[in-house]
Amino acid sequence: GEAKYEHESRSINSPSTIIQVDCCPQTPRCILLVCSNGWQLFDAMTCSINCTVSNPTNDVLVGGSFIQSNVISVYGQSGFIYLYSLPKSINHELILARPPLKTWKQWTAASS
Repeated sequence: GEAKYEHESRSINSPSTIIQVDCCPQTPRCILLVCSNGWQLFDAMTCSINCTVSNPTNDVLVGGSFIQSNVISVYGQSGFIYLYSLPKSINHELILARPPLKTWKQWTAASS
């Protein structure tokens, strides 16, 4: 038989360039997209954005990952880490209204 290739692609509406992508280990269809000015949750099954969250500060985001299926960490250029607790069912309004669960500064070596 002859190989058949799918020629379909879809663009993702993002507030800026996507700098990191992380798949949830427990729910592989849920994908975290991190941009410098915010992050989004993408559903790989429906090819849709489930929510978009802007930076809580002017800190430029440099990455992020799933800690658990319902907890996301997002890393700022300043060294701060922002933790977000996600609701069981993703609801755009719930996440936008929610501030980070926890924010802390990473330890850095002091120069002498």
